[in-house]
Amino acid sequence: MSRLAQLAAGSRRTLLPLALVAVMVLPQGGSGASSMALRSGPATFVISSRIYAVPPGGELQSGCSGPRAVLTPGVTRCLVLQVDSTLGRDIEVDSLAIALDTSQHEPDECTAQLVLPRFGGDLVVPAYGRARTPGLPILLRNTRHDQDACQGRVFHFRLSGTAVAAPSHIDDPAHPGGRAGTEALPDTGSSFSGDALAIAGSAAGALVGLGLLLLMLGRRRRREVGP
Repeated sequence: MSRLAQLAAGSRRTLLPLALVAVMVLPQGGSGASSMALRSGPATFVISSRIYAVPPGGELQSGCSGPRAVLTPGVTRCLVLQVDSTLGRDIEVDSLAIALDTSQHEPDECTAQLVLPRFGGDLVVPAYGRARTPGLPILLRNTRHDQDACQGRVFHFRLSGTAVAAPSHIDDPAHPGGRAGTEALPDTGSSFSGDALAIAGSAAGALVGLGLLLLMLGRRRRREVGP
Protein backbone atom coordinates (compact mmCIF):
# COMPACT_ATOMS: atom_id res chain seq x y z
CA MET A 1 0.00 0.00 0.00
CA SER A 2 1.33 3.47 -0.92
CA ARG A 3 2.14 6.14 1.65
CA LEU A 4 -0.91 8.19 0.56
CA ALA A 5 -3.26 5.23 1.03
CA GLN A 6 -1.77 4.47 4.46
CA LEU A 7 -2.20 8.11 5.49
CA ALA A 8 -5.79 8.17 4.28
CA ALA A 9 -6.64 4.96 6.11
CA GLY A 10 -5.03 6.17 9.35
CA SER A 11 -6.75 9.54 9.15
CA ARG A 12 -10.14 7.89 8.62
CA ARG A 13 -9.71 5.76 11.70
CA THR A 14 -8.84 8.85 13.79
CA LEU A 15 -11.14 11.54 12.42
CA LEU A 16 -14.39 9.65 11.95
CA PRO A 17 -14.73 8.51 15.59
CA LEU A 18 -13.89 12.05 16.76
CA ALA A 19 -16.54 13.50 14.47
CA LEU A 20 -19.13 11.03 15.69
CA VAL A 21 -18.34 11.86 19.33
CA ALA A 22 -18.63 15.58 18.60
CA VAL A 23 -21.99 15.14 16.90
CA MET A 24 -23.29 13.08 19.84
CA VAL A 25 -22.03 15.43 22.57
CA LEU A 26 -22.93 18.84 21.16
CA PRO A 27 -26.72 18.44 21.27
CA GLN A 28 -26.44 17.79 25.00
CA GLY A 29 -25.50 21.43 25.63
CA GLY A 30 -22.10 20.71 27.16
CA SER A 31 -22.74 19.79 30.78
CA GLY A 32 -26.23 18.43 30.17
CA ALA A 33 -27.67 20.73 32.88
CA SER A 34 -30.91 22.53 32.25
CA SER A 35 -30.50 26.11 31.03
CA MET A 36 -33.42 27.06 33.34
CA ALA A 37 -31.50 26.24 36.55
CA LEU A 38 -30.79 29.33 38.68
CA ARG A 39 -28.60 29.60 41.74
CA SER A 40 -29.03 32.27 44.40
CA GLY A 41 -26.80 35.31 44.03
CA PRO A 42 -26.86 39.08 43.40
CA ALA A 43 -27.67 38.53 39.70
CA THR A 44 -30.63 36.22 40.38
CA PHE A 45 -32.18 36.27 43.86
CA VAL A 46 -30.99 37.08 47.36
CA ILE A 47 -32.04 35.28 50.55
CA SER A 48 -32.26 36.80 54.03
CA SER A 49 -33.59 35.52 57.35
CA ARG A 50 -35.49 36.90 60.31
CA ILE A 51 -36.28 35.33 63.67
CA TYR A 52 -39.51 36.04 65.57
CA ALA A 53 -41.28 34.70 68.62
CA VAL A 54 -43.63 31.81 67.91
CA PRO A 55 -47.21 33.12 67.47
CA PRO A 56 -49.76 32.34 70.17
CA GLY A 57 -51.04 28.80 69.62
CA GLY A 58 -47.77 27.70 68.01
CA GLU A 59 -49.08 27.89 64.42
CA LEU A 60 -46.19 28.68 62.04
CA GLN A 61 -47.71 27.96 58.62
CA SER A 62 -49.32 31.39 58.36
CA GLY A 63 -45.96 33.04 58.94
CA CYS A 64 -44.54 35.08 61.78
CA SER A 65 -44.18 38.81 62.33
CA GLY A 66 -43.67 41.40 65.00
CA PRO A 67 -40.49 42.37 66.84
CA ARG A 68 -37.32 40.45 66.11
CA ALA A 69 -36.41 37.80 68.66
CA VAL A 70 -33.12 36.27 69.77
CA LEU A 71 -32.40 32.62 70.45
CA THR A 72 -32.79 31.46 74.03
CA PRO A 73 -31.82 27.96 75.19
CA GLY A 74 -34.85 25.68 75.31
CA VAL A 75 -37.22 28.12 73.56
CA THR A 76 -38.41 27.42 70.01
CA ARG A 77 -38.39 30.46 67.75
CA CYS A 78 -39.90 31.15 64.33
CA LEU A 79 -37.50 31.72 61.43
CA VAL A 80 -38.74 33.22 58.16
CA LEU A 81 -36.72 33.25 54.93
CA GLN A 82 -37.23 36.18 52.58
CA VAL A 83 -36.34 35.92 48.88
CA ASP A 84 -35.80 39.11 46.83
CA SER A 85 -35.59 38.60 43.08
CA THR A 86 -33.55 40.79 40.73
CA LEU A 87 -35.00 39.08 37.63
CA GLY A 88 -37.63 40.46 35.29
CA ARG A 89 -39.69 37.26 35.32
CA ASP A 90 -41.42 35.17 37.98
CA ILE A 91 -39.30 32.39 39.43
CA GLU A 92 -40.13 29.32 41.50
CA VAL A 93 -37.66 28.63 44.30
CA ASP A 94 -37.47 24.86 44.77
CA SER A 95 -34.76 24.59 47.45
CA LEU A 96 -33.46 26.72 50.29
CA ALA A 97 -30.56 25.66 52.49
CA ILE A 98 -29.64 27.09 55.91
CA ALA A 99 -26.23 26.51 57.49
CA LEU A 100 -24.17 28.14 60.20
CA ASP A 101 -21.61 30.59 58.82
CA THR A 102 -18.40 29.01 60.09
CA SER A 103 -16.40 32.04 58.98
CA GLN A 104 -18.22 34.02 61.70
CA HIS A 105 -18.42 31.34 64.39
CA GLU A 106 -15.89 28.92 65.79
CA PRO A 107 -17.55 25.62 66.77
CA ASP A 108 -18.38 25.69 70.48
CA GLU A 109 -20.98 24.50 72.97
CA CYS A 110 -23.51 27.04 71.71
CA THR A 111 -23.24 26.25 68.00
CA ALA A 112 -23.40 22.53 68.79
CA GLN A 113 -26.89 22.99 70.24
CA LEU A 114 -28.39 24.73 67.22
CA VAL A 115 -31.26 22.88 65.50
CA LEU A 116 -31.68 24.51 62.08
CA PRO A 117 -34.90 24.18 60.08
CA ARG A 118 -35.39 22.84 56.57
CA PHE A 119 -37.61 24.38 53.93
CA GLY A 120 -39.61 22.01 51.73
CA GLY A 121 -41.92 23.07 48.93
CA ASP A 122 -42.03 25.70 46.22
CA LEU A 123 -41.95 29.45 46.69
CA VAL A 124 -43.06 31.64 43.77
CA VAL A 125 -41.33 35.02 43.65
CA PRO A 126 -42.71 37.70 41.29
CA ALA A 127 -40.51 39.62 38.88
CA TYR A 128 -38.41 42.17 40.77
CA GLY A 129 -40.41 41.22 43.85
CA ARG A 130 -40.14 39.28 47.06
CA ALA A 131 -41.74 36.38 48.84
CA ARG A 132 -41.49 34.84 52.29
CA THR A 133 -41.61 31.28 53.50
CA PRO A 134 -43.99 30.12 56.21
CA GLY A 135 -42.57 30.11 59.70
CA LEU A 136 -39.86 27.51 60.28
CA PRO A 137 -38.99 26.26 63.79
CA ILE A 138 -35.46 27.00 64.99
CA LEU A 139 -34.18 25.93 68.39
CA LEU A 140 -31.17 26.33 70.65
CA ARG A 141 -31.30 23.20 72.77
CA ASN A 142 -31.22 23.39 76.55
CA THR A 143 -28.38 21.23 77.88
CA ARG A 144 -29.17 21.80 81.59
CA HIS A 145 -25.63 23.09 81.98
CA ASP A 146 -24.43 26.67 82.23
CA GLN A 147 -25.47 28.35 78.96
CA ASP A 148 -25.12 31.97 79.93
CA ALA A 149 -22.76 32.51 76.97
CA CYS A 150 -25.51 31.32 74.60
CA GLN A 151 -28.25 33.53 76.05
CA GLY A 152 -29.27 36.12 73.46
CA ARG A 153 -26.34 35.31 71.21
CA VAL A 154 -26.58 36.45 67.58
CA PHE A 155 -25.83 33.70 65.05
CA HIS A 156 -24.90 34.24 61.41
CA PHE A 157 -26.17 31.87 58.71
CA ARG A 158 -25.19 31.01 55.16
CA LEU A 159 -28.30 30.92 52.97
CA SER A 160 -28.42 29.42 49.49
CA GLY A 161 -31.02 28.13 47.07
CA THR A 162 -32.00 27.16 43.53
CA ALA A 163 -34.93 28.15 41.36
CA VAL A 164 -36.51 27.67 37.94
CA ALA A 165 -38.64 29.88 35.73
CA ALA A 166 -42.19 29.88 37.10
CA PRO A 167 -44.98 28.64 34.79
CA SER A 168 -46.67 31.45 32.88
CA HIS A 169 -50.41 31.98 32.88
CA ILE A 170 -52.24 29.68 30.46
CA ASP A 171 -53.61 32.70 28.55
CA ASP A 172 -50.15 34.24 28.07
CA PRO A 173 -49.91 34.51 24.22
CA ALA A 174 -46.14 34.84 24.33
CA HIS A 175 -45.74 31.46 26.00
CA PRO A 176 -48.35 28.93 24.83
CA GLY A 177 -48.76 25.91 27.04
CA GLY A 178 -48.14 27.90 30.20
CA ARG A 179 -44.35 27.51 30.35
CA ALA A 180 -42.11 30.49 30.94
CA GLY A 181 -39.50 31.54 28.39
CA THR A 182 -35.87 32.34 29.10
CA GLU A 183 -35.42 35.78 27.61
CA ALA A 184 -35.21 37.45 31.03
CA LEU A 185 -33.33 34.66 32.80
CA PRO A 186 -29.55 34.20 32.80
CA ASP A 187 -28.33 30.88 31.40
CA THR A 188 -26.60 29.42 34.46
CA GLY A 189 -27.08 25.74 33.63
CA SER A 190 -24.95 25.26 30.51
CA SER A 191 -21.17 25.37 30.56
CA PHE A 192 -21.06 26.57 26.93
CA SER A 193 -22.41 29.79 25.45
CA GLY A 194 -24.42 29.84 22.23
CA ASP A 195 -21.45 31.19 20.27
CA ALA A 196 -19.17 28.46 21.63
CA LEU A 197 -21.65 25.77 20.64
CA ALA A 198 -21.94 27.24 17.13
CA ILE A 199 -18.16 27.24 16.70
CA ALA A 200 -17.89 23.69 18.03
CA GLY A 201 -20.67 22.58 15.67
CA SER A 202 -18.83 24.05 12.69
CA ALA A 203 -15.65 22.27 13.77
CA ALA A 204 -17.52 18.97 14.02
CA GLY A 205 -18.93 19.48 10.53
CA ALA A 206 -15.46 20.18 9.18
CA LEU A 207 -14.17 16.95 10.76
CA VAL A 208 -16.96 14.95 9.13
CA GLY A 209 -16.26 16.54 5.74
CA LEU A 210 -12.53 15.91 6.00
CA GLY A 211 -13.15 12.29 6.99
CA LEU A 212 -15.42 11.73 3.98
CA LEU A 213 -12.87 13.36 1.65
CA LEU A 214 -10.08 11.09 2.93
CA LEU A 215 -12.37 8.09 2.54
CA MET A 216 -13.00 8.95 -1.13
CA LEU A 217 -9.28 9.53 -1.76
CA GLY A 218 -8.43 6.16 -0.23
CA ARG A 219 -10.96 4.32 -2.39
CA ARG A 220 -9.76 6.10 -5.52
CA ARG A 221 -6.14 5.25 -4.73
CA ARG A 222 -7.00 1.57 -4.22
CA ARG A 223 -8.69 1.45 -7.63
CA GLU A 224 -5.59 3.02 -9.24
CA VAL A 225 -3.18 0.52 -7.71
CA GLY A 226 -5.51 -2.46 -8.00
CA PRO A 227 -4.86 -5.47 -10.32
